[in-house]
Amino acid sequence: MKTKTLFLILSSVLLSLVLTIPACSPSVDCQEDAENVECDVTAGGIDKEGLQQGKSGGGGSGGGSSSSTAGSSSSSSTSAAGVSSTEAGTAAGASATGAGGAAGAGIAGVSLGTIGAVGGGVVVVGAAAGGGGGSGGGGSSSGSGDSGTALKGSSGDIRVNLRWSGCQDLDLAVTDPCQNQISFFNTSATCDNREGTLDVDANVSSCSDDPQENIFWATAPSGDYTVGVVNNSGSPEETPFIVTVEKQGVREEFSGKTTDTSITVTSFTLEGEQSTVTTTTTTTTTLVTVSDDHGDTRESATEIQAGSSLSGEMDSADDIDYFQITLSEFGVLTLQTTGSLDTIGSLEDINGTTTDGDDDGGASGNFLISRELSAGTYYIKVTAFSGGTGSYTLQADFNAGATATTTTSTTTTTTTSATTTTINTGIPTIGVSSSTYTFSHILGVTSCNQSIGTLDITNTGTGTLNWSISSTVPSWLVISATSGTAPSQVTLEFNCTETSSVQTTLTITGTDATNSPVQVTITGNIST
Repeated sequence: MKTKTLFLILSSVLLSLVLTIPACSPSVDCQEDAENVECDVTAGGIDKEGLQQGKSGGGGSGGGSSSSTAGSSSSSSTSAAGVSSTEAGTAAGASATGAGGAAGAGIAGVSLGTIGAVGGGVVVVGAAAGGGGGSGGGGSSSGSGDSGTALKGSSGDIRVNLRWSGCQDLDLAVTDPCQNQISFFNTSATCDNREGTLDVDANVSSCSDDPQENIFWATAPSGDYTVGVVNNSGSPEETPFIVTVEKQGVREEFSGKTTDTSITVTSFTLEGEQSTVTTTTTTTTTLVTVSDDHGDTRESATEIQAGSSLSGEMDSADDIDYFQITLSEFGVLTLQTTGSLDTIGSLEDINGTTTDGDDDGGASGNFLISRELSAGTYYIKVTAFSGGTGSYTLQADFNAGATATTTTSTTTTTTTSATTTTINTGIPTIGVSSSTYTFSHILGVTSCNQSIGTLDITNTGTGTLNWSISSTVPSWLVISATSGTAPSQVTLEFNCTETSSVQTTLTITGTDATNSPVQVTITGNIST
C-alpha cells in the first residue's frame, strides 16, 4: 500500500512538471532556424538518449504524423511524442519508458509511463505534444514542394513519354530498329524478341487533367529509333508539348508545338546489351516547329502539274500528303508512285468525293490510278499502308482528248439544182467517266459507307440516250440509280458487308445507242 501510494504521489508531481515545461526548459539549449528546432541538454538529469528518441517518435505507439510545407520537418527535444528516459538516476537507478502517442499535426495526448527516480534532475515522462509517433517510428513528413510532373507509365531500357496540356489528342509514335512503329494504331511490336508497348494513351474519348502518352521497352533491342508526334484532333489547335526520352541512364527532354502536322522529334541509337539504370542526367532541347513537306488537307495541298513528278515523305504513321492538279480539257489522267514505300492513293473531286482509289496496282506495293476526267480541279491523297514511313515519288501523266468517239450517219441527195446533206440526229452513244473503279477498304479503320466514286453517264452521240443498268447489283454495292436519261451521275458506295476482296461488272445499255452495252468493272481490295 505504501509503495502504491508513493507511486501515485510521484506520478502526479512529475506530470505537473511535464505539463508546465516550455518547449525548451532552462536546462536545454535550443537552436532554431526556418525549418528545424533542436535542443541540447545542458543540465544534469534529462536523458539525452530519450530526447533524441523523442525527436524521431521515441517509443510511443501513437499514429500521428507531421505535415509541413515544401517537404520540411520540425522536431523539438521537449515537444516530441514518446520521450524516453533510459539512464538510471543516481538514487534509485530505475528507467522511465515513455508511452505517449501523438495524433494529428503536432498535438499529442498525454500518457504516463513508469517513473524512475533520477537523482537531482528532471525526468521527462513519456508524453507530450509533438509531431512524432507511429509505433515508435519517427514523424513522417509530407511536402508540397514541386519536384516536376511525374511521368505516367512504365520504364525500362528505353522509355519515351509525351506530355501536354488541354484536350487536343496528341499521339506519340516511335519506330524501332526493325521499322515497327508503335502508336495508338499499333500499341505493341516485337523486334529481336524484345517487345515495345504503348501503355498510356490520353485524350482518346475524354479530356485528361494531365494528358500523357508513354512507350517503353523493358529490355530494348539495339539499333536506331525515331520519335514523332502528331496532333490527331478533329479540329487541331497549335499545342505545345514535351517529349522525354530515357536511355542508358540519360534523360533528354524536347519541347515543341504542333497543329495538324506530323513532327519528327528526335532519333537515337541504342548500342549493345542494356539494363535498366537510374537516370542521372537531364538535357533539355527546344525544337523549332517542323513543317510537313506536303499539306494534310485539300486546303493545304501541294500543286502538281500534269506531266511532272514530285517527291514526298511519310514522316509518321498518321501522315497524309495532298496534291492538287488542274486539267484544262478532257483526257486520261494516270497517277502512280514509285519507290520502296507501300503507298495507297485516292483521287478526289473538287467537293472532296473520292472518285477512284488503289493500293497495290503499281510495282512494289505502289498505287496506280488511270481515269478519264473532264476539265477541272482534282486532288490526290497519298498515305502509307499500315502506317509505314519513308520517301516516294508521285508521277502525274495526262493524255489530252476524249477516248469516246461520235458516230455520224450522213445521207447525200443529189439533184440537178443543189446538193443537200442530211445528218441523222437520233443516234445516241453511251459515254462513261471510267470503265474501271478500284477502292481499298481496311476493316475497322475505314468509315462506312465508303465512297467508291461517281459514275458519269453521258450521251456522246445525238438524240436522246435512255440508259439502264441491266446486270444484278451485288449486296455490298450501293448505287443511287439504276436507270435514267443522260447526262446522269450515279454515286457508288461500299456498305462494308464483305470482309474479303470483291469484284463485279455493271452492264449499261442504252436505247438505240451505237455502242450498247457498255461495261464498268468495280474491284475492292479489303484488308485488315
